[in-house]
Amino acid sequence: ESVAGAVHWHYHPLSVEENAPPKDRLEGSDSTVFAAVSVADKLDTVAGYFGLGLLPTGSSDPYGLRRAAQGVVRVLLDFWVADANERRPSLRALAAEAVAGYGGLLKRPVGELLRDLEAFLLDRVRYVLTSRGFPADEVEAALGAREPDALDDPKECLDRLKALHRVRAEVPQDFEQLAVAFKRAKNIVGEGPHAAADPALFEKDAERELFEAVGKLETVNGGYEARLRSLATLRGPVDRFFNDVLVMAEDPRLRANRLGLLSPALALFYRIADISKLGG
Repeated sequence: ESVAGAVHWHYHPLSVEENAPPKDRLEGSDSTVFAAVSVADKLDTVAGYFGLGLLPTGSSDPYGLRRAAQGVVRVLLDFWVADANERRPSLRALAAEAVAGYGGLLKRPVGELLRDLEAFLLDRVRYVLTSRGFPADEVEAALGAREPDALDDPKECLDRLKALHRVRAEVPQDFEQLAVAFKRAKNIVGEGPHAAADPALFEKDAERELFEAVGKLETVNGGYEARLRSLATLRGPVDRFFNDVLVMAEDPRLRANRLGLLSPALALFYRIADISKLGG
């Protein structure tokens, strides 16, 4: 019966609205069977057309690939029922499996194909989340989170986005200032690894204050909302750090130490959202 229900609904969902069919038509394991069939069909279609070089362009999408990809995103957000011991499926891994299923028959190099396919799917995640009424800058911030990122777990991305939306509304000015500060920090720190800061090299009280604040926040547990409320308290230490400290000091040891101080502060936020994307 669950397989018959999955076949009946597997072309759905046809729209991005959260309550569109088959919402509330399938429950429990029946919903998961539907989700598996629906995702397999849609990703096979998208991967095949991308592999032939038939990508949507502008407003032209004759093969309905945007709708198919949005259906995949909606399934993973709304219909995949995982038990406590099961990790939700990775959209990135599923896309790679869909490409591999063609067994080398596609016309494009696999690396290039997967790059385009991942970018396309991420854009569809962005579209679905924005269509649900979340501000565009909050969507971008949630998409910038890591471990897992939005393509590894779209549902986790939605959970982070909901938490960010609620907590930011409580203390909008704190997040406005933090966004500006962390945009600056992100530009300074870059993507490279940095050695941990050595407190013995601190010259300013603002360095010690930020170091202690980050150390306390690294041990904070709880859901995303609780952690974001705690992270909002970094506004003061971060502001004082940038007011009192020259990060890019001429002394290479001081410069490296200050970069090593900023890096874990950024990492705390990257687990939930890239707040440098927030408007301010």
